[in-house]
Amino acid sequence: MKFQYSFVLCLMLSTGVFAQKNETLSAKDKKIVENFQKHYKKKNYPKFEGKITVNKNSVSFDTKTVTFDTSEKTIQNILKNGLIYPQLISEYQAEKYKEETTDRTQKRFMKLQKDWKAAFDIKSLKLGQLQELTYFKGNERTKRFKVISKNSNLPNSVTYYFELSNDKAEAKTNLEDFVNGSKLTYFEQEWYD
Repeated sequence: MKFQYSFVLCLMLSTGVFAQKNETLSAKDKKIVENFQKHYKKKNYPKFEGKITVNKNSVSFDTKTVTFDTSEKTIQNILKNGLIYPQLISEYQAEKYKEETTDRTQKRFMKLQKDWKAAFDIKSLKLGQLQELTYFKGNERTKRFKVISKNSNLPNSVTYYFELSNDKAEAKTNLEDFVNGSKLTYFEQEWYD
């Protein structure tokens, strides 16, 4: 009888150890989820249409270059597919500045300038620390990522969040095949609310 009670007691105490644990999000990850919910607008971004030259640790888009660590194979794959490129980031930064500027003097200056967007032109940048945001419970046809960018025009690094969509992806599709058949459907700089 003692043995049965001991066995039942051990079984009850061990259920907590073997129970399935839910992924708990850090405060920063919760903020990312909230901001995706608040700012998310799906859009189809064009792939790069110029000449793409792939090297060991860099990819050139016409005359602009993105470097990366050679261990970052997914970044290389995203770049060689023309999903993210310097011209896209330059255009994004210029449009973001135009939308957020409230200073009337700056708005007048933009109207008077022949090519005011030239100040946002990126010649080279470095991408690194790509992280798939696996805590988003979406379908197998979309994946969300964050990447750190170091732009030669800016003193600090910038974090970008983006989403890739692949209409032919299945649950068993590996990341490389997913990226090869995907398109960029969301791109945003880190939010500051």
